[in-house]
Amino acid sequence: MHINIHFDTPSSELYAISRTELEEWFSSSVQAANFGRILFERQFLDLETWLISTAVPRAKERYLRLLEDNPELLLYVPLKYIASYLWITPQSLSRIRAELAGRQED
Repeated sequence: MHINIHFDTPSSELYAISRTELEEWFSSSVQAANFGRILFERQFLDLETWLISTAVPRAKERYLRLLEDNPELLLYVPLKYIASYLWITPQSLSRIRAELAGRQED
């Protein structure tokens, strides 16, 4: 299993490691194992927060929360992926963005 994240920026670098290599590295020292545990805890808490926040709020509220928590994603991630992340269609995301842009102009 490889995890790949790609951002189209001049300063981006991409790193990939297989699950086997990662597990070997975590087994190589207590520090590496602790680092892996901390990463897992952070990812788990982020996932839990995201699940809780997406279970109740409407699409616009989820989009506003994304803007608040990770505004840089909108600079690098195509809107179709952001829509998918928010569990809405690209068309719905477009309507939400247009509505919010209209409010800013008022």
